[in-house]
Amino acid sequence: MTDDAANPDAQLLQELVWVRELARRLLADEAQVDDVVQEAWVAARQQPRSFLRTNWRAWLAAVVRNRIRRVVRTERRRTRREQHVARAPVVDSTLDVLARGEVHRELMVAVMDLEEPYRSAVLLRFLDGLSGEEIACRQGISPVAARKRVSRGLQMLRERLGAGRVGGFAAWRVAWLAHGEPAPIVAAPAVTLAGKLLLAAALFAVLLGAWAVMPPGPDAAPTSPSVATDERVARLDGTEQLERVAATLPDSVASDGVRVVDEAGRAAPGVTAMALAQGRLLSRSVSDDAGLVAAPPPGTEELLLAAEGAMPSVWPWPVATRRLVFAAGARLAGTATMPAGSATTLHLHHDRIGQWAARVSDDALEVLQELGITPDRIVVPLAGDGAFAIRGLPDSWSGRITLADGWTVRGPRGVERGGVGSSLILFEPREDLRLEAIPPVFVRGCLTCAGAPVAGLPVQAVWWSSFGTAAANAVSDVDGRFELGVGRSLEQAGSRIRLIVAAPGGGTILEQELALGADSEQIEIGTFELGAPLCVRVRDRDGRPIAAARVAVPAADGALLRGETDDAGVLRFAFRPRNADHVAVQARGFRTGAAPLEDAAEVTVTLMAGNGLDVVIVARPGDPTRGLRLCVEADRVPFALDESSPRAESSEPFRSFADPHADGRVELPSLVPGVMLHLGVCDALGRVVARQDVVAPNGSRIGVVELRVPEPLYELRGCVRSEDGRPVANADVRLECDDHVAVARSGIDGCFAFGAAQATPCTGRLIVDHPLFASFTRATTVQPGGEALALTLRPARVLRVRVLRPGGAAVRGCHVEAASQDGGLLRAAARGENYYFDRMDPGGGAVTAYVGGRAFATRCAPGQDVVDVHVPELGQLLVDASTARVTEPMRLAVQIQATDADGRAQVYPLGQVGAPAGGRLQLDLLPGAYEVQLLGVDDRTRATPRGAVQTVHIVEGRVSAVVLPGPATERRGY
Repeated sequence: MTDDAANPDAQLLQELVWVRELARRLLADEAQVDDVVQEAWVAARQQPRSFLRTNWRAWLAAVVRNRIRRVVRTERRRTRREQHVARAPVVDSTLDVLARGEVHRELMVAVMDLEEPYRSAVLLRFLDGLSGEEIACRQGISPVAARKRVSRGLQMLRERLGAGRVGGFAAWRVAWLAHGEPAPIVAAPAVTLAGKLLLAAALFAVLLGAWAVMPPGPDAAPTSPSVATDERVARLDGTEQLERVAATLPDSVASDGVRVVDEAGRAAPGVTAMALAQGRLLSRSVSDDAGLVAAPPPGTEELLLAAEGAMPSVWPWPVATRRLVFAAGARLAGTATMPAGSATTLHLHHDRIGQWAARVSDDALEVLQELGITPDRIVVPLAGDGAFAIRGLPDSWSGRITLADGWTVRGPRGVERGGVGSSLILFEPREDLRLEAIPPVFVRGCLTCAGAPVAGLPVQAVWWSSFGTAAANAVSDVDGRFELGVGRSLEQAGSRIRLIVAAPGGGTILEQELALGADSEQIEIGTFELGAPLCVRVRDRDGRPIAAARVAVPAADGALLRGETDDAGVLRFAFRPRNADHVAVQARGFRTGAAPLEDAAEVTVTLMAGNGLDVVIVARPGDPTRGLRLCVEADRVPFALDESSPRAESSEPFRSFADPHADGRVELPSLVPGVMLHLGVCDALGRVVARQDVVAPNGSRIGVVELRVPEPLYELRGCVRSEDGRPVANADVRLECDDHVAVARSGIDGCFAFGAAQATPCTGRLIVDHPLFASFTRATTVQPGGEALALTLRPARVLRVRVLRPGGAAVRGCHVEAASQDGGLLRAAARGENYYFDRMDPGGGAVTAYVGGRAFATRCAPGQDVVDVHVPELGQLLVDASTARVTEPMRLAVQIQATDADGRAQVYPLGQVGAPAGGRLQLDLLPGAYEVQLLGVDDRTRATPRGAVQTVHIVEGRVSAVVLPGPATERRGY
């Protein structure tokens, strides 16, 4: 039997069905179809056999199309000759001329209204006659991408041309064949631009018509030959054509207004159009069912279009066309699986803020916020089937997705991060996202005062875990009840939460730590009784009220109420902390006073006259300087409470920093007379630019000291941008210089400022942190003169690292770090048997895996997505810490360090506050001796030993066990 795969004749015979179907789609006459198929077969048989083994299918399609073009040309010429002989030529009527011109105009307007890069791709293909390879070279893309752009542009043209006609694109094709068919092209020495445009219009129409009847793909249903035949032979008279053209024209209302359409040319109702002048909101209107919006008022400079679930767009006014395309561009869409009957909101955060956000006023931003749009995010509801779609994103968009109310989002290649729930990092728009929305653990409670419910109080839950700090907020209802959603992924890790109840005027009434159980859907924490109302009156020695006195009511659990007295010297608190025992008051010109708190609802604090200093920082007389800090140093504590309190006689030196007010003034009240104060002014980099020693005044008076800083000073500032020049917002910028750290955050325009700095060179290190860009670290020299720091971030990529044994088995529980080319250090997030770096520099770097404190490094090439780190054969260490407990706010951890000189200590977390350490911890380690010790780690990552150090020997292929905390007596307390 002959092998069909090796026989070209057999292959061609098998393709006859496909060739016939292609010809039938393009021709109406079955006899002509048979002729074309026969000619294609004869032409194929004349080709070399080696050619037919490789390029036969594409070649056959080209042959069929060429033969069909010849048949069509022959039929057209024959029809024209017969019509010319049968009847005399008829002069076109005025209606026919108008209809023909309208069809041509409609096609060219639709082409010019296409969005980039589709418009330029279509024009390069049909106006300039370039091939796909030439278009790819012009636009810097691959030939496949160029052909896709042309195909997508033709599809958009087909949708737009058929959107305004009854019958869709088929009706437009009929109108073109009736009135838009171009005259035969006569050869000429030169072709003008107008001729090119007409030729391009004709070619557009022919190609669109062929595309309409071509098979869209292997999965699409074939077009009926009868339908295609009806479309080709149908004709309309001039009257019907004019009626249909008039139906597509704007209404009379649109003569001074605008029409808003979507990317396909359809009317876009419900779009909010805001008229702006220098960013100020002049008027707002909403498009009707036909997409029409009212004309903006005189003086309008820009139109801002916005709608729910879409990126806003700005158009200059007046516009060249009254037809504005809204929400054109990429889409981010998908579905999220969630429990039935539940609902939350999806937040789409942008890595770079649009230019419109920097020049829009607050009143316009409020209108956008009503639509769920802020400069840095778009908020859409997520309920029912979990489907979501956000339109109008730029093709180069990148960002992240979060869910509100403590929900956790999980998706493909997602990276869990801190915040309310987790974040899903996205480096480009996608339309096939499959997310999992995990509901939180709901913490419910009730607030009462003297047995009555308390409504309208803000309640916050803050928790800590390996992901960082997260928070959830709520407000108590009329029954005093509140409900907080705690992220489930963090709750299952055994994290404790701190419950904070805020006071109406500021401060906190209650702070309490709570331990959450595992595998809970909801947790009832009961009723919290708040303290009774409190009234504080502040008087001087003669009984006169003291206004603007600062009052503080601290509590043992960390709660703290703050406020200032009114003109009558009175400050009222709706509730007091339950375990508060005193009130502290501070006022200018008086000594700090205190009074005990008892069960009385009112307390009076009497302040004695005192002395103090007003320090004013200026660069020139009468010109306060901002962005500087005041450093106060003394040989002992320079402040006193009242006459009954002992003088501060501590021998330890005193040092404190204070930020000046807007007028450059810093108040130092209640000073001990005669104490020497060392005052210094520090710039943004911590350098002292002015010094002065002052003695605290005697008697009851306020001294004034003016600290003049030398000029020149300049604002230490900069701007963070991406590689394409767009600003990057919410980037954390840190400058380490001379053992001092200056911290800033970029705004919506990408700019940041550290504060005023002395005009002297300074060498330091710049570190920029943003979750969607590669780690940025570089050494820099801050030069005087006020030049802004220009920082360019590169898009991050995800790097997957596998730590493998000689046999290929994965190693878990080790620490993996990556260093980029600029020196930035990243810590991997472990998921299963892989370690992921979500902010790896695309330029490559080095990857180091620490197994039991020993390092194994390998290089990461530019563009490499997977790196394997190979380690020798290992042994295992089994740590049993199931009996270890802590009673303080600490977490348990195990520290393991190799005893050789190259060993590096590694800390592995175990458990949480007051809970068992989690049983056993099993680690893969290299053979050798290790020191193992149990630690208690607080919220500031300070570690305290909780037992003796034990030495364990690891043997290759065997398991060694150790019990912690060890034989020594466990320490209690910190």
